[in-house]
Amino acid sequence: MNLSTQRPKISVVMVDGSFRERYDSIDFMANQDMAPEDYELIWVEYYGTIAPDLQRRIDARPGFRAVALGHTGTYHSSYCFNHGIAEARGEVVVIPDADVIAEPGFLNAVWRDHQASDRLVTYYHRHNEPKDK
Repeated sequence: MNLSTQRPKISVVMVDGSFRERYDSIDFMANQDMAPEDYELIWVEYYGTIAPDLQRRIDARPGFRAVALGHTGTYHSSYCFNHGIAEARGEVVVIPDADVIAEPGFLNAVWRDHQASDRLVTYYHRHNEPKDK
C-alpha cells in the first residue's frame, strides 16, 4: 500500500527552531507498535535549514517528513504548530514536545482514547512533570 495516499489515523506534529541538539524523538516515534501506515510524523522547522542528522532520520522513515518554513528573526512556535496542523492528514493530531521519549505503545494508547470518545482532547503529561502541582 502506498503510504503517501492512505489517510493515517494519527498525525504527529513536532516543532523546532534550530535549537535541538538531538533528534532521538524521531527514533522513538518510528518504533511505535502502531502500523507505520497508520501514522505520519511532520517535523516543522521555523527557520530555513533542516539539520543533516534530522533529515537523515526523517528520510529513513516512511510517512515521516520535515518542512522548513524559512522564517528569520525571533522564533515563534505558533507558526510551526499552525503549519503542521494544516499539513496533517490524520484523524487525530498529536503534538508532543520534540524531545519526548515515547514508549512504543504511546500512539496506540492515543488511538484507543480517541476511539472511546472522538471529541476528547487529551493532554498526556511528561513523566518528569510533578503530578501534585
